[in-house]
Amino acid sequence: MKFLIADDEQLVRLTIRTILNNYGIENQDIYQAGTGQEMLAVLSEHRVDLAFVDIRMPEMTGLEAIRQSIALSGHTSFYILTGYDRFEYAREAISIGVKDFLLKPLETHTVEEILKRERAHQESARRQIRSEFASLVSSALLTGSGSASRPLFCLPCLCTFDRQTDVDLEFFCRCEDVFTSVHTVILPFPHMSYVVFCSAAPFSEKPLLAQIHTLFSSAAESRGWETASAFCFSAAVCPAQLAGAFSTLKRYAAVRLTHGLRRFYTVSPSHPPVSDSRLLPAVLILQLRDDYLGGSYVDYVNHLEQLTAALKNAPDLFGRASLHNINAWLSLCFARPETPLDSPEGFYRHFQALSRRLLSPGEQKMSSLESIIRYTDDHYTEDISVNGLADQFGLTPNYLSAQFKRETGMKFTDYVTGLRLAQAKKLLVESPLQVKQIASRVGYYTTSHFIKAFVRREEMTPLEYRNRYKTVKPEE
Repeated sequence: MKFLIADDEQLVRLTIRTILNNYGIENQDIYQAGTGQEMLAVLSEHRVDLAFVDIRMPEMTGLEAIRQSIALSGHTSFYILTGYDRFEYAREAISIGVKDFLLKPLETHTVEEILKRERAHQESARRQIRSEFASLVSSALLTGSGSASRPLFCLPCLCTFDRQTDVDLEFFCRCEDVFTSVHTVILPFPHMSYVVFCSAAPFSEKPLLAQIHTLFSSAAESRGWETASAFCFSAAVCPAQLAGAFSTLKRYAAVRLTHGLRRFYTVSPSHPPVSDSRLLPAVLILQLRDDYLGGSYVDYVNHLEQLTAALKNAPDLFGRASLHNINAWLSLCFARPETPLDSPEGFYRHFQALSRRLLSPGEQKMSSLESIIRYTDDHYTEDISVNGLADQFGLTPNYLSAQFKRETGMKFTDYVTGLRLAQAKKLLVESPLQVKQIASRVGYYTTSHFIKAFVRREEMTPLEYRNRYKTVKPEE
């Protein structure tokens, strides 16, 4: 919370500031004014949540200053300070929206009661506004339109993950605690998360973008994200523009293939990061990956023809850095080339070889099984089962189970358990997360189920494993 003390007596301002300090409020969160004009200047430049205002100040009275301030800072709670116990003052103060009429000298317990009341009120209002924002954002993305009961400014951000193991929803939930001046709405989807930073008052995008950039870069480094990228609009939009904004972000998110992963990109609607001709090949490579993993041969061939034509029409489309980034992405997220791709012919041969797996009946089964194993490797933290995969890939559960064991040498459930526990052991040793957080992150819905599986496989509890091998102190 931000505070303002408006009083022409310096001793009064110092006394109230000291009381606020005693309740853990830093001086940087306390503004001061000695006149009504100074008070108006502060409110025009800063967001203030609670103001203590002397009723008698030079240049204009406290009541007149408050009356003019409401137009500048309608969300501020005003409290009048006075040494005069006169009813007409109190009546006028209440008529213009003042919260309370406080007699000097202000006592500590009075300030404590006000702080408790205001904090509870702000938290309630914050929850209500955030609920409204979340509903509005969801509606805007689903229907392409939206209207708010109050002015609403939205800064859309899209985070992509090209490997399921990098998806980290816990991080995005923490955004709600980091960005206290705006409301954060998170809508997670497979391989990407839509994040909207909302405010009911105009906000400057540059400081917020810088803060988001810093947070993302720090998380990518500390949490070991290898394939995460973030794309944020450079300007706020209204709710009705959200669907179009995210459509733009999703399209330009393909630049991560040519410009590199683990980066924060700012997208300007009027100044795209790359031209459509340079973006198209990256978009088509992403579509080829989706076609391949989905087993769609016809779509794969069509997109391969489009990619070949785009590269032949512009053989110098990719520079050395872009080719390096594309090869790195293919190795991490799709199919590693036998040799680095550096020409249109090389791209065609690589993706044509993959298409033959989709076409050949003999290799179709193997291709499906490879896709299932790859899918399992990417989605083991989710509610995944043989029946669900069999239905998804058009096989019978018995056939899938038999082929899976023949290919991997183990049952499907044992394979998934192995993936989950391997990641759990890594987190136990390298992260400060609690056991229940690790259990949830690697795909267990209950901590007890996780502990039983861990003990059965490792012959020790997760805490015993951490104590033996830990390198990071766990969170309290």
